[in-house]
Amino acid sequence: MTSISSRNNSSIIKEPQSTTITIPGNNDDDDTTLVSHSPSPSTNSLHSREISPYRASSPSYGIQHDDFSLQHDRFPLICILICLSLTIFIILIVLIINNMGVIDDNDISRIPLNYELSLKRLIPFNDRFDYVINRIPTNNERENFNNISTSVNKTNTTNHVLAELISRSLIVIPPGWYEVQEFRYNTNGTFTHKVLTTKCHMEFTLSSVLSAPDVIIQFTTHPLLNLNHVQNLTLQESMKYCKWKITWTFIMNGYIHKLCPEIINSFNITDGIKNKNTSLFDNQGYEKVAYFKGWEFFGFSFLSLDSKINYGYTTVPNILNMMSRSVYITKDAPFPPIIPAIYTAYYNYITNSRTNRKNKKKNKYNH
Repeated sequence: MTSISSRNNSSIIKEPQSTTITIPGNNDDDDTTLVSHSPSPSTNSLHSREISPYRASSPSYGIQHDDFSLQHDRFPLICILICLSLTIFIILIVLIINNMGVIDDNDISRIPLNYELSLKRLIPFNDRFDYVINRIPTNNERENFNNISTSVNKTNTTNHVLAELISRSLIVIPPGWYEVQEFRYNTNGTFTHKVLTTKCHMEFTLSSVLSAPDVIIQFTTHPLLNLNHVQNLTLQESMKYCKWKITWTFIMNGYIHKLCPEIINSFNITDGIKNKNTSLFDNQGYEKVAYFKGWEFFGFSFLSLDSKINYGYTTVPNILNMMSRSVYITKDAPFPPIIPAIYTAYYNYITNSRTNRKNKKKNKYNH
């Protein structure tokens, strides 16, 4: 009976189709029939189709991926171009600023034995100050100045600016660049132009580790050197043919060295010297000629190597007047009169740099 009813039902309900499995029993009536339904392809049930929970990929995905790859490849190239452009721009700005105020005319230094040295401005740039060198009037000039009543004449009689000691802080090679630009006036005392007379820079050596870098000083030009002229040279005139060097001790005292042509060192002109190349310097190297000591706020002293002869000094700087101080050098000093001004400039530069480095380290440690 069960199989007959199942067959009748299967004949009426054609969908879904069924599969009949008969299991024989001990009796005929005990046969059991199992019916399994197989879903029809036309059935709209969830089992009739497989629905993916993810959205089907679009055929344009590959194209978009290729475009992204191209943009990703172009990004480093754009960054490189921007960095190169900025670098070129910064170099051009530095060159333009560095070439401002450049003096092309060279001349012989005319700095006198006595002068006044003061700051050009109170704010340093890259730990370096610029300086002004003024002429110190004589007693007769002071008396004449006090007797003059008209302001026009007073202007012509006041202290002339002799030179400026300029720091070109943007010059990296060679480092620590300073140059002396001297002023030139006509017979009426009117300023006409500037000339470049002295160049200075720093030179790092093994001794710089314990003290400070050496300072190399050289005049830009000098009179033509010949035998007849050498015989009539004064001590100060002969020094302008030499190269000079400042070295430092651990406590920032200093030594002055000179390197002169052999013909200047000899001074005993003979017929044999005529065949020598006067452009060559003495092969023995720099010679130590003087010793400097002191402190910025108490003045410097310029002494012989044994400290028995005083070649000159600087006065205590006036804090209320741009740190102005007077420089006095004797006639027999074995170095040019511009050397004390250069020594003062580099002394301040080195000490300021050390102080600023220590302050930066302390600030980093505190943070």
